[in-house]
Amino acid sequence: MVQKAKGFAGSENYLLKIIPKLKEKGIEVELLIIYETRYQKEIKDFVKPVEEQGIPFHQLEIKRNLSYRLLKDIHEIIKKNQYDIVHSHLPHADLWCGLVKFFFNSSFKLVSTKHSYDESYANEIGFINIKKRYDRFYWVSWLAEKFIDRSFCVSEALKRLFVELNICKKEKLDVIYHGIISKNDGVPSINKKHFAKHQLIMVGRLIDLKGHRFILKIMPRLIEQYETDICLLIAGNGTIKTKLEQMAIDLKVEKQVHFLGFRSDVFDLISQSDVSLCLSASEGFGLVILESFDAQTPVISFDVPACNEIIEHQKNGILIPPYDLNILYQEIVALIDHKTNAQQLIRKARKDLQEKFSFNHMVDQTIQFYHKVISNT
Repeated sequence: MVQKAKGFAGSENYLLKIIPKLKEKGIEVELLIIYETRYQKEIKDFVKPVEEQGIPFHQLEIKRNLSYRLLKDIHEIIKKNQYDIVHSHLPHADLWCGLVKFFFNSSFKLVSTKHSYDESYANEIGFINIKKRYDRFYWVSWLAEKFIDRSFCVSEALKRLFVELNICKKEKLDVIYHGIISKNDGVPSINKKHFAKHQLIMVGRLIDLKGHRFILKIMPRLIEQYETDICLLIAGNGTIKTKLEQMAIDLKVEKQVHFLGFRSDVFDLISQSDVSLCLSASEGFGLVILESFDAQTPVISFDVPACNEIIEHQKNGILIPPYDLNILYQEIVALIDHKTNAQQLIRKARKDLQEKFSFNHMVDQTIQFYHKVISNT
């Protein structure tokens, strides 16, 4: 597997989890980590757990995103180890491996995972009304795909996007949903520590795409309803943290909105909350929804791709029209005031997590994908 890394983030965490599972099922995997010189310190946070888990790996430090020397180094690693499949993650790795295959006339099978699309595109356009935008991200993705044998997306929404943008051909593109390793041992917590009697939570990077502003706008109404018995937890860091903090002050809700920053105890925070919120304009997948399923906390999300592939309205969660603050308020109140309805959602969500979105299911589908690629030689 090939990954351009800047440190230890979501895609790196995915690799650390899936590689040992693939090995358990007889798939030998080595990891190639490519990083820019300026991220020397940050990359140690990724390399350390790779070493601790005994994952075979190679490292390439680069000063530029594209050079003949880089392509030659990648080629030499691939040629020496004679891999059956090279699996690239994210556009840089896709392009590098594709160019290696082209320039060195290599015969390895190249596959790619489409985890997401350009963040600025998602912020501006979203995944509902798809429009072409011929920027660098588009052309890198388009060119890389010319050399890739087969790819898979983590959602149908992403597949539709890549196909309608004419980056990928539909017949060469599969869908494998993310899965998570459950942290729920089935034993209810008896010492839950709440910041307030009723607790809402949003987990994710603090960027416009994630929609934190929408819950902040209705916090005055919720505080009027529940007074000091309600609070909002916001877990994560990002570029608009100061802007959101000022918004909370302007709305006079800052005493009941807690900006927690990066937290390693996200599962506990979600499990201690009454409602988990996913208010993004769009998502490549929506892992926080699965984390909420696992924590047995009901989820409210806007009805947008790809959140609406995970949530079935009024069955395992709540979908509301995008940006409708009145309905958002009503659904939060309904979940807080009617615990029986919340428990029904939780039971179905837990079942779906075990049957549709388990980590083992994702690993098995990935192995089937590899066999499909190998059989098409």
